[in-house]
Formats: sequence, structure tokens, C-alpha cells
Amino acid sequence: MKYVRTLICFLLTAMSSVAIASESPEKLVERYTDYVASNTIWKACKLYRDKDLHTFKEGLMPVFLAESNSGKQEARVLYFGEKSSLDSINKMSEIQFCENVLQVSTQLAASPESYEMLKLAIIGKVMEGEHTAHVVVRYFIEQTDISFQNVEVETVFKEGNTWKMTMPEAMASMGELFQKAMTQS
Repeated sequence: MKYVRTLICFLLTAMSSVAIASESPEKLVERYTDYVASNTIWKACKLYRDKDLHTFKEGLMPVFLAESNSGKQEARVLYFGEKSSLDSINKMSEIQFCENVLQVSTQLAASPESYEMLKLAIIGKVMEGEHTAHVVVRYFIEQTDISFQNVEVETVFKEGNTWKMTMPEAMASMGELFQKAMTQS
């Protein structure tokens, strides 16, 4: 009987992990869009590819390092709080780093003329091999009484058994943009 319970527990665990892992590319894009629509993009960090999260952190760390070397602490305090240190930021997981930066950036970028995502429609999906999918999405958006549509292609990759989003280029290049801004000021 002990072995039967162990087997049942194992199967239930395996089945639940398969259910999570087998989320379709379309469902992943829908979940991602929910975060964007609710203005909580930082929650989407766990949906990004590990490679993109690493590049994001690697691109921004020189900004905090340069600021620290110049005796300034403004960006570090703004994004990570007064009690943070360069060492604690460096040790932070890439997901946590991404969440902190995007949460503060979203709050700073909030404006009265923000847009509202009314709905999305998945138009289709193109598979490129077994590990890459391109999901074509039509977004219906409203911005201060003006409605419009936008069609985008969201690319997702399979990491292990899990589909992961590709970080948008604008976000992935934040470090580069910050570094340019710092050299100009």
C-alpha cells in the first residue's frame, strides 16, 4: 500500500508539472498580455527567457556600477531602495532584478494619457521547428477616446518543457539607453 501511495503521489506531481509545462504558446502570450494590460508588466518577468533576463541584468549593472563609482546613488536608491547595495543588487536573481526595474519604470512612465488594452485576438501561430513559435496577435487598444488596432508577432521559445517569451527589444536594450544617457549628462 505504501508503494501505491508513493506511485499516486508521483503521478499526480508529474501530471501537474506536465499541465504547467504544456501551456501552449498562445496561452503564454495571452497571460503575458494580461500583465501588460493590467499595467503590471513586472509580473511578466518570470515568463521571459533566461537568456533575455541575463542580458537585461548584464546590460543594466554597468549603469549602477558607474553611478556608484562616481559617488552617486540616485538610480540604485530609486530602483532598489535606500538599504540596497551594489553587492545585494549583484546577488539578486535575474527575475527579481527585472521585476524591480520594470515596476519602478512602469510607475515613472505612468501618465494620464495611458492606453487601455480592450482585447486581443490570436490570429495564428507559425512553428519554426519544435522549439520556436511565432504568435500573431491583433491588439485592440484605446487611448483617450481614440480606438485603434495593432498587429504584432510575439516570439516564444521552448526552454526544457516550458514556453518562454522573448523580451521586447525596447526593454532588452534599456541598459544601453541608460548608459548613453549617463554619458551625456
